Amino acid sequence: MLNNVNNKRKKYLSVVILLWVAFILLYIFFKNVIFVNNQTNANIVFPVKRGNFEVTILEGGSIEAKESLQIKSEVQGETKILSIVEEGYYVTPEDVQKGKILVELDAKKLLDQQIEQELSFQRAKASLANAEEQYEIQKNQNEIDIRQNELAVKFARMDIEKYLGIDTTNEILKKIGVDNENVQKLVLLEKQNRMNEEGTNNNGEKEKESDNNNEETVTNTELEENKGDLTKTLISSITSESIDFRKYADSALLGDGVAQQTLQKYTTDVILAEEDVKLAQKKLEGTRRLYEKAFVTQTDLETDELTLKRRQVALEQANTNKSLFIQYEFPKQAERIIAEYIEAVWKYIRMQKVAVSRLAQSEANLSSAKSQFAIEARKKRELEEQIQKCMIRATKPGLVVYGGEEDRFMQERIQEGTSVRERQIIITIPDTSVMQVRSRVHESNIKRVKQGQKVKIRVDAFPEESLTGTVDKVAVLPNAQNRWLNPDLKVYDTFIIIDGTHSWLKPGMTAQVEILVAELNDVLFVPMQSVFNVDNQQVCYVQKGNEIEMRIVKTGEFNESFIEIKEGLKEGEKVLLYTPGQTIQSRPSEK
Repeated sequence: MLNNVNNKRKKYLSVVILLWVAFILLYIFFKNVIFVNNQTNANIVFPVKRGNFEVTILEGGSIEAKESLQIKSEVQGETKILSIVEEGYYVTPEDVQKGKILVELDAKKLLDQQIEQELSFQRAKASLANAEEQYEIQKNQNEIDIRQNELAVKFARMDIEKYLGIDTTNEILKKIGVDNENVQKLVLLEKQNRMNEEGTNNNGEKEKESDNNNEETVTNTELEENKGDLTKTLISSITSESIDFRKYADSALLGDGVAQQTLQKYTTDVILAEEDVKLAQKKLEGTRRLYEKAFVTQTDLETDELTLKRRQVALEQANTNKSLFIQYEFPKQAERIIAEYIEAVWKYIRMQKVAVSRLAQSEANLSSAKSQFAIEARKKRELEEQIQKCMIRATKPGLVVYGGEEDRFMQERIQEGTSVRERQIIITIPDTSVMQVRSRVHESNIKRVKQGQKVKIRVDAFPEESLTGTVDKVAVLPNAQNRWLNPDLKVYDTFIIIDGTHSWLKPGMTAQVEILVAELNDVLFVPMQSVFNVDNQQVCYVQKGNEIEMRIVKTGEFNESFIEIKEGLKEGEKVLLYTPGQTIQSRPSEK
C-alpha cells in the first residue's frame, strides 16, 4: 500500500515539473518572437514617391484562336460517338476535298425510326390521293346537280310561258317581283359566291365569273346589297295574293299559250251552243206555225220544244265551263306553274349553297390530308437529314481540338463511346492566324476595362517571350459557367487580340495579362499595403523619428502594387507597411 502512494506522489511531481518547464520555454519563445517582430517592423517603411504611375489590371487567361470552326452535334437528343479523328490531327485541303469523315455518330435508333416513318408516310400519301379523288368527284357531282337545277328553272319558266304566253308571263312575274332580271341577279350572286369559294379553296384567290349568255355583269357588292331585298321578294311571292289572275283570262292578253287555246275552245263552245239554240228556236217557231195549221203532229212540236231545251242547257253548260275556267281553273293553273317556277329557283339557290357546303367539307378533308402528308413528309425528310448528320465531314482545314473552350469543364471527355447532346461542340478547328487571350476580369474592375486598351501578355510556357495586345471585346454579362460554379463571384470574359503572328502559340496555353487602364504623370504613390481603413476612412501611418502618426489620406487610381495619393502625404515621407501596435498614442492629422 505504502509503495503505491509513493509511486503516485512521484508521478504527480513529475507532471508538475514538466508543466513548469513547458511554461518557461513558451515564455522565452514568445518573448523572442515579439522582440524580433518589433525589430523588423521598425525597419519596414516606404518613402512616398513622385513620378509616372501606370494603372494596370493583372489577370490570368488562356490562349485561343479569335476565329474557330465549331463542329457541333446536330442530331436531336443524345447519341454516342462511334468513331472520331484523333485530337491534334491536321485536316488538310485534300481531306476537305475528299470529304473526310471526322466524326461518326450512332444512327441505329434513327434508322429504326425511318422504317416506321416510311410506313406512316405511305399511309398519308394514300389518304391524300383518296381525298383528292373525292374532292374532284364532289366538284363534278356539284356541277351535275347544279346543271339539273338550272334546267329545272329553265323548264319551269318555259311552262309558264307555254301556258300564259311570253308577254303575260313577263307582266305577271314582274308584278310579283320575280321577273327574269331579279331572279338572274340572285342566281348570279349565288353562283359567283360558289365560284369564289371554290376559287379560294383551289387557288387562295377569288376568281371573276362572267355570264355565259352575255347577260349584264353585276358586281358582288351590288348583288350583296340587293340580296336581302331579292330574297324577301321571293319569299313574299310564294304566298302573294295580290294578283288577280282572272283578268288575264282574255284572248287579247294570253297570246298563243295553252290557256289561250283552252279559253278559245270554251268560247267556241259557247258560240256554237248559242247558234244551236238559235236554230232550235227558229225550227220550233216553224213547227208551231205548222202545228197550228195541222201540218205536223203534237209529237213533232214536243220534239222540237225538247230539242230547244237541250240546246239551251248545252249553252248554259258551255257558259258555265267557260266561267269555271276563268274563275278557277285558269288562276289555279297559272298560280301553280308560277309557284313551281319559284320553287325551282329556290331549289337552284339551295343547291348552290349545298354545293358550297359539300365542297367545303371535301376541301376540309383534302386540306387535312395535305397537312398530314406534309407533316409525315417533313418527318421523313428530317429523319433522312438526321441520319446524314451522323456523318460529320471535313469542311475546313486546320488543327482538330476536342470540344469547346466554354464548356470544356462541364461535359464528359470527348472520345469514342461518349454520349453527346444536340448543339454540343464535338470538335473545334481554330484559325491560328489571329490569336487572342480570353481573360476573366472581376466585377470590381470591369468598369475600368475599355475596348482598345493596350495589354502586356506573358505566356507561362514561354516566360522569356513578351507579347503585346489590345482589348477587343468585353462581355456584357458575367460568365455563366463561373456564375454556376460560384454564384458569389462575378467575372466578365474579356478578349485581347495578340499583336503579330507567333508560330509557337498554341490554343489552350495559360497566360498572364496586364491591362493598361491609365497612365498618370507626376503623381504621389505608395504601396497598397501601406493604406488602411480605420472608421470608414483611409489612413497611412507616417514615421517621424521615433514617433508614428496616423494620417487621413485621399487615394486615387491603383494597380496590383501601388496606389495614388491625392491628399494627405508629401514626397519623401516614410509610411509604415504594417499596422502599428496599440501602444502607439497618436491622434489623426488632417494635413
